Parts: sequence; structure tokens; C-alpha cells
Amino acid sequence: MLSFIKSQLLKFSVGTMAGEEGEFWEKDRLLSESICSTYSETETSDNFSGRVKTNSDQSSDETSPSMSILQQTAPFLLLGTDSQTPSPMQSWHSVLAELKGPRRIWTVTLFSFLAAFSAILSGYTLAFPSSALLDLRNMTNTSRFVKGSSIEDYFGAMAPIGAIFGAAIAGFLSDVFGRKLTLILTGLPHVIGWLFLAGSYDLQSLRPVFILFLLIGRFLSGLGMGWAMLIAPIYIAEISVPVMRGFYSALPQLALSLGIPLAYCFGYSLMYHQSSLIAVGIAIFCSLVAIFIPESPRYLLSKGRREKACRVLTVLRGKKKSVLSKEIFELDNLVYKQRRLRCNEWLSELKQRQVFIPLILCLFVLIFQQLSGINALFFYGAPILQEAGVAKSEFMALLAIGLTEFVTTLLTVFIVDLFGRKYMLMLSSFIMMCSCTGLSTHLYLKDSGSDGSPLAILSVIMLIVGFSLGLGAIPWTLMTELLSLRVRGFLGGVLSAVNWAFAAIVTGLYLEFASKSSESFAWWMFAGVNLVAFTFVAFFLPETKGKKLEFIEQQMKNNFKLCV
Repeated sequence: MLSFIKSQLLKFSVGTMAGEEGEFWEKDRLLSESICSTYSETETSDNFSGRVKTNSDQSSDETSPSMSILQQTAPFLLLGTDSQTPSPMQSWHSVLAELKGPRRIWTVTLFSFLAAFSAILSGYTLAFPSSALLDLRNMTNTSRFVKGSSIEDYFGAMAPIGAIFGAAIAGFLSDVFGRKLTLILTGLPHVIGWLFLAGSYDLQSLRPVFILFLLIGRFLSGLGMGWAMLIAPIYIAEISVPVMRGFYSALPQLALSLGIPLAYCFGYSLMYHQSSLIAVGIAIFCSLVAIFIPESPRYLLSKGRREKACRVLTVLRGKKKSVLSKEIFELDNLVYKQRRLRCNEWLSELKQRQVFIPLILCLFVLIFQQLSGINALFFYGAPILQEAGVAKSEFMALLAIGLTEFVTTLLTVFIVDLFGRKYMLMLSSFIMMCSCTGLSTHLYLKDSGSDGSPLAILSVIMLIVGFSLGLGAIPWTLMTELLSLRVRGFLGGVLSAVNWAFAAIVTGLYLEFASKSSESFAWWMFAGVNLVAFTFVAFFLPETKGKKLEFIEQQMKNNFKLCV
């Protein structure tokens, strides 16, 4: 077996970064061979067989080489402290130690940014209706949209509906064909969808076909949005280092926040069909960028391609043998724990406290994310600002919204590993509650004849700040920290589908609800949801920053309580 691995290493290539047998990979060929050989010998001497030893095995063989490796390491599953949440200063020192360590941290950062690029069009898709609806309402023929009509609701809701299917397709493809190829193919539904949207402009005289093209285009671009927002975090989580998992997990949300101001800028300087063609170019660029990333080492190990996994880890972690040997051991543990479960095993897992309690916690946090009012603002920012009486400075207000989202998300990326998830979510919900209250108050006063445009702009900007500080990215980080490893893939897909379903509900019903009741009442309701979210996080959600994932699982199982 060992000789076979050595012979295969000579043929190995991981992607197209430097071509087949390129110089970039050839430097580390002998090192990878040595690591794989060492690991194989360790595995044989322990009779490891690719799985974690049972408790009885551990107690009877505490001095085995494999167990000593596991005890010395700082793996994905054994990150942080047992029960104490580290202070921001302790977290900062841990990050600095990682940056100065033997791992190739900047290589990981580069590949993570390249993978996160696919999420740029997710933000573009979210913000697209804001300007496109104004173009569609201002058409001079019979195909124009009427304010408050059901077709506007369908136009907004088709993207999150498509995202539900996109997440499911991406999950399947990533397990069958790999993370890298799935990332490359992310641009395919986007290109087709945005071409449908661009082509609809020439079909205005045929209203049924015109509407059909618009809805198909929105559905396919939404499919690409759900696709990207599932596969990018999966890939980034599998190549990143544990101590900076919050930083890396927030990169797709950062890319999404960059797509929002891009959509506002192009949407207000161009017609909707022209900005759709720009989206086609962005989609092609994102797919081309993904060609230059390596395959995930965890996926390679799950498919039995250990020699390739060794080579990728050499590129990602550097040349220190002890670091690589430990991580190979840890990844074997993870691959075993994430093996496919039978139906009866699924039912057995779902009955356990450490599974259903985190599932409920993550479900509520993701529902609060969608019912906070943020999607109503992203999808219909221009109509909302028009209704609020800010038409004169509408473009600047929208641009401020987009830039605020990007800058605040960028700040969150750097502080998410310094401060607790719980407290940042509480701060986020509180700010959003106050902002929704301010916006609803302004809309109510405007109906009475008062002018409060500054209050409206301030409320909208603070709503974006609040969302970016917590509810934007942290719910996805919590999913990786709370959900049990054995069921994380399946339950993560279920939660993503529920999340996009509630996004479809909000975007599909907002305009009709606001026209039949009032916009001020709609934003009062959003304020109430954020108050409930603040209370829920304060009393039910445990802090996870800096804690071992195994300890969190045991906490859910044995002593979960309020205000943890």
C-alpha cells in the first residue's frame, strides 16, 4: 500500500494553479511523500483504520502514538477552552500566534478570498429589484409594472425561492464532484438567469413572454445565489485554520455586502437590462477565479485520495511535518464522523439533546435574520426611500446603504473572533429594533404631513449597521459551532432551505402587506421581531466563542440552561 501511494504521488496535481507537475507543486512533492509515509506507518502501528478510538480503546492504550498526536494537537474539534470564553485580548494573542506560526496563513487567506468571490453576485441579486422595479414601473407600454401589484411580489420572491433549490443542488454536487468544481459551476445558473433578464427588454410587446423571462431570470439568478452561499462557506471552513474560523466564515457575507453597492451603482446609472449584462460578466469572472483554488483536503480524504490531500495540506499549512501529520489525523477523524447515516441512524440522532436543541436554536436565529426587515430594505430600498420622502437624494441614500453594509461587514470580519457571538447578536438586534422603530415613526409622521427625511436616512443606515454587526454573518458561524458534526451536512441544508423560504415570504408579501395596511405598521412589526430576537438570544443562546466544539456538544447534552 505504501509503495502504491509513493508511485501515485509522482503523478499528483491539485488543480491548474501551476499546471500539471508545475513548479509550484514540485517543491513539496518529497515532503508530502514523507508525511504520507509517516502517517501510514503511524496508522498501521495503531491499527487506526481511519476512525477515532472508542473510550475503552483510549483507556487501555493511553500511550499509543495516535492518541499522543490527538492530545498534543489543536484540531478543528478541539479548539479553544473547555468552558471559559476567552477575553478579546486572549483571542487577539491567539490570532497573532497563528499569524507567526508555521502555517501558511496567507495562502489560506488567498484561497478563501478567491472562493468568497462567488458570493458577490448574491448581494447583486438581492439588491437588483431596488432599481429594476423603478425601471419596470416607468415603462411607457402595457408591460409596465403597477405599484403594489402581485407581479412585483413575484419578481422579488423568485430569487429566494430559487435559492432554496440552489442550496440543495450545490450540496449534492459538492459531495459527488468536489468543492472546487461546484464553485466553478456557480456561475452557470447566474449567466443563464441574467441573460434571461437582459433578453426580456426586447420582449416588452409580448407581455406574457416578457413576464415569463423576468421570472425565470430571477429564479435562476436566485438559484445561483443559494448555490454560492452554500458551497463558498463549506469550502472556506474546510481549508481554514480553527483559531480564525470566525474571520474566514464571514468572508462570503463580506463579498455579498460588496455586491449590494455594485447593484445600486449600476442600477441607477444603467437600465435594468444593461446592469443584467454586467452581472453576466461578474459571473464569468467568479467562475474563472475559482479555477485557481485547490480541492478541499477533507473532500479528498473522504474519497480515499490521501496522497492528493497530503499535497494540498503542504500548500495550505507549510512544510512542518508535525503540523501536517496532526492535521491528517484530525481530518481522518472528521471524515469518519461525517460518514453517511442510515435512516434509522438519522432518527436516532435527531432524538438526542445535543442534536435537536442546537437545531432549534439555529432555526430561530435564522428565522429572526429574515424577519428583521433587512430583506425588505435590500430588495425594495428605492421604493421604501421614495415612500419615506427621500426621492431627491435617493441614489446617494442607497449608495450610503450599500457602502455602510460593506464597511460594517468588513469591521465585523476582524472583530468576530475578539468578541462573543452572543453579545454581538444582542447588540445587532437592539440596534435593528431601534432603527425599525425610527423608520416606522418617520413613515407615520409623514402620513400626517411632517417632514423627517434625516430620521429616515439615519434609521436605514443604522439598520444596516446593526445587521452587519451580528445577524448578517454570525448565524452561519453558529451553525458550524452548534450543530453536531455527524448531522451537520444534512441539518445545515435543511436550515438553509428554511432561511431562504422565509426570505421568499418576506419579499413576496412585503409590498402587498404595506399597501393594504401601511408601511409604518410593517416596520413596527419588524421592530417587534427584533425585540423578540434580542430576548431570545439573551436568555437561550449559549456563547460559543473560543470553546471546544466537543464541549459545546456535551453542554447541549447534559446541562443546557437559560442564560448560558
